[in-house]
This record gives sequence, C-alpha cells and structure tokens, in this order.
Amino acid sequence: MQKFKIATIVGFITTGLAIISISVILVPAENRSEWFWYRIFWSEFLFLLNWAYFGGFFAIVFTNKSRGKSSGGIIPGVGIVIFFYSLLSLGLMLCHSWYPDFEFLNRLHFASQIFLTATTVILMVLIYYSFSLAETGTKSSKSAIKTPSQLGSMLFSEESEFIARINHIQNGFENQISIIRDGLKSLREKITYSIPEYGNLGKNSDYIDFVVAIENFCFDISKIKKMNVASDSEYIDMKNRADSLALKVDLIVEKLKRT
Repeated sequence: MQKFKIATIVGFITTGLAIISISVILVPAENRSEWFWYRIFWSEFLFLLNWAYFGGFFAIVFTNKSRGKSSGGIIPGVGIVIFFYSLLSLGLMLCHSWYPDFEFLNRLHFASQIFLTATTVILMVLIYYSFSLAETGTKSSKSAIKTPSQLGSMLFSEESEFIARINHIQNGFENQISIIRDGLKSLREKITYSIPEYGNLGKNSDYIDFVVAIENFCFDISKIKKMNVASDSEYIDMKNRADSLALKVDLIVEKLKRT
C-alpha cells in the first residue's frame, strides 16, 4: 500500500513539474495572459485526479487480492468518468486559450467548466447508487438461497448433535440411531457432491423448494433432539424423509443439466 502511495506522489510531482516547465518554456512572460497560471493550476488539478485514481485503483486491487476478495465493481466506472472529464475540461481550457480575450467567451468558458464538473459529480453519484443497489440485491439473493455446501453443513451439524444427544439420553436405540445417521450422511453427501455450486440455483424453483424442505427437515430433527424419548415411528419417518429428499436431488440435477 505504501509503495503505491509513493509511486503516485512521484508520478504526480513529475507530471506537475513537466507541465510547469513546458508551459514556461513555450510561453514567454510577455505573451502570458492573466489566465496563464490559472490554466496551469487547473491542468495540475486534472492530472492530480487521474494520478489519485490510478494509485487508489492498484492499491485496492492488490489489497483485495491479498485478502482473497474480489476487485472491480465501481472502480473502473469511476476511472472512465474521471478520464473523460479531465479530457473534456482540458480541451475546453485549450480552446479558450486560443480565442480572443472577450468577456462573453470568458463567461462561457467558466459556465461550461462548471456545467461539466456538476455533470461529472452527478454521474459519479448515480454510478455509486447503481453499484450499491446491485450489490445489495446480490447479497440479498445469496443470503436468501443457501448453496449446496451450506445445506450440507446444516445437515452435518444436525446429524452430529442429533446422534450425540439421542445416544447420550437413550440406551438400546443403537439400530435406530444408526439408521438415521446413515440416512443423514447419505443425503448430505449427495447434496454436496451432486448439486453444482454454480449456475442459476437461486432462480430454479425446484431448488428453492428443495432448500425450504431441507430447512424444515433440519427443524424437525432439532425438535426430536429436544425430546427425551423418541418413538420408532419418528425414527422411521426421519429416515424416509431423508431418502425422499435424496431422490429429489437426482431430479434437480437432471433439470439443471437441461438448462
């Protein structure tokens, strides 16, 4: 991060000195207008914006990469806006320097610069809002629909707690516990290794219904865990539901292959 700051500062200082030196050499003192140093200052400001963007962009990209996060998002859009704003503003200033020094032209130039700056700021605000809304929608979608690995983790947690508690409270139910354990393990492995993590799972109605069924299944298992005594029919019902859900996995995978 510090290296990018130093590189950005060095780049800006070099560019700034070059702008001042070239301008002073090309335009003798007797030919300089009252706007000469204002134009120099504005040119420096425009290049500062671009150097700040490049330095910030690469710093964010490499920082996110080192932390395992994705990069991009709003940054490229901001860079495009800054680049074109600087180009247009510099072009307007150069055009103004070539025209005669009339008050109307001066006012027109200042008004154009103000309009361009205001338009740029508004555009960047709109880009930010669009990015924020898109990011919120993506996070909401991801958080609402669990992935296959998340479903597998839910089943594994319920499986471990369920077996530990029933085995601790009830003796002589090893066969029933073994049946439930095998059913949960088979279902968990089938979900984890059969349903792909990628694709439009959040838009697949069968998968969404399946997620709800798994959540209800885990909820019913948690209720049995709280009971001191569970009947054979409840064990059998849990095993049958696990087998039924496992069959639904095959149907979901087949439909995903056809989409």
